[in-house]
Amino acid sequence: MADIPSLCPTVLVTALLMFTPLRFPQVSWPHAFVATTFTMLIPWAALVWARKTGKVSDIHITRREQRWPLLLTALADPAGPGADGVASGRTGPLA
Repeated sequence: MADIPSLCPTVLVTALLMFTPLRFPQVSWPHAFVATTFTMLIPWAALVWARKTGKVSDIHITRREQRWPLLLTALADPAGPGADGVASGRTGPLA
């Protein structure tokens, strides 16, 4: 049984990204949540779901023919922060 260690890179990066407003006050909580959702939560949820349903053989997706279904999550990743900036009428990385 493979449990996720508490300080594995995925958990650590997710926590650092989610709590960015504590380190940088100019970043709002909704922006941190959107960034975390589209860069960490959605891709990892898709990967875990694909692993549980047998669509991929392992978490590293070593078989090339199994990689294409996860392409949609890779394409959705840049759309999230861009869509948030367009919807709020702001531009720039910390807007």
